[in-house]
Amino acid sequence: MNTSLIPWWDTLFFRGAVIVNILMAVVFVVFALVEYRTERQRAVTTLHARLAEEARVLRVAHAQLPSPHEFQHFVDDYCHQMEPTASPGHHIIVVGTNGDIVTRAHDRADDDLEAAMIAQVDGSQLVFDVNDHPFLAATTKFAGGERLIIAQSLEKVRAAIAATRNRTVAITSVLVLVVFAGSTIAFRRWVRRPLADLCSSVASIGSRDFLARAPVRGSGEIRFLAKNVNDMADQLHIYDRAQQAAMQRARDIQRSLLPKRLPDSPALNFAQFFQPAESIGGDLFDVVELPDGRIMVALFDVSGHGTPAALNTALLRTVFRQCARAGMDTEKMANEMNRELVEIGDPGEFATSLLLCIDADGDRFSVISAGHDSPMVLRQNGRLERLGCGGLPLGIDESSHYETARSTLAVGDRVYLFTDGVHEVFNHSEQIFGRDRLQSAIEGTADASLQDQVVAIVDRVVAFQQSSSFHDDVTFFAFERK
Repeated sequence: MNTSLIPWWDTLFFRGAVIVNILMAVVFVVFALVEYRTERQRAVTTLHARLAEEARVLRVAHAQLPSPHEFQHFVDDYCHQMEPTASPGHHIIVVGTNGDIVTRAHDRADDDLEAAMIAQVDGSQLVFDVNDHPFLAATTKFAGGERLIIAQSLEKVRAAIAATRNRTVAITSVLVLVVFAGSTIAFRRWVRRPLADLCSSVASIGSRDFLARAPVRGSGEIRFLAKNVNDMADQLHIYDRAQQAAMQRARDIQRSLLPKRLPDSPALNFAQFFQPAESIGGDLFDVVELPDGRIMVALFDVSGHGTPAALNTALLRTVFRQCARAGMDTEKMANEMNRELVEIGDPGEFATSLLLCIDADGDRFSVISAGHDSPMVLRQNGRLERLGCGGLPLGIDESSHYETARSTLAVGDRVYLFTDGVHEVFNHSEQIFGRDRLQSAIEGTADASLQDQVVAIVDRVVAFQQSSSFHDDVTFFAFERK
């Protein structure tokens, strides 16, 4: 498996980076909010302390000045020292015991502001709004019962706080980007690359490339996994070599079960093609020459592949040879092989088979089919026949009985025996080669010699599937009367 096929949002690198960066962003944002609120509260508190100090100064001045006129003059001089640019929104009023304004600092305040200030005469609310503009108030009480109220606009404070906020947001954004870049680089170096290498190595090992090794790098856990994956690959490589050697030996043994040579008969020509799908398979054919000149031919196609199928083909070949040497006819042979396979086989294991007995003169033959494709006979006149014979596969029902079909052969007639691996092949369009194409291939290559014809037929199958590798065992056997 190529790690590039994994969606980017489903990678450990992305998920880890997202978690880390979200957590860091939350921490920075919370810190910025706390800092902003703290700075805002600090500014308001500082301003209120200054206003309260002004109120105390004015209260002392009020106590020392003998007349309201002199106090008014003092307040005016005090406020005139504060230019609007230096203290915008600053206003002072003194409210009498009856709620009227007895002293005001200057004319810069409007009626709404003074009304809002009078509402704060009890000092219960420090911050208030006037026409959606915030103000801060400080109050003090004179000896005669009057109340002094000093109001200060918070617009300048708000602007300063906004500047601080913007600066904090900028700094926080830069920090988030720096952390994001740093964590991304760290995750890529310590997590993503080591994991991608590890996944690639595991995929290669899973594809039986036991020489693949994972680089031992990254965090401690990934290095631990990589080392153990490499140790596993070493053990699998050793085991695979042993298995390959054993399978090669099994293949050699199975190959030795094939006829060492085809019969050298004065009446018949023989040709064959055999190729297992794996190192050992479930297809096999055998030819036995009897003392009286007859020739026995058997084709076996055992269900499945590999070692179990090869063992069952070896069993059937042994039984076939024993029965042939004992002089049994094809019906008794089929019954005996069926009984043996039922006895040792597991449920679901079976074999199809063709058993032929060719007379010594080559002019007649008999055949039994146990669930196998019937033989095809190409007559000298070009007519292709399919012999009608059939029965249950071997290994299904011990009580099965098999009947023999018989046919004659004229000079030049050819007989073709094959397993389903010859015609049950598919091309890239999922089309099957099929028996009809096999029949056409037989008819289209009839002018060639028998062995050349077998090779040509197999070549047509290979060309159809566009591969010389077969997914099933392939056995093709043919003979011709001279």
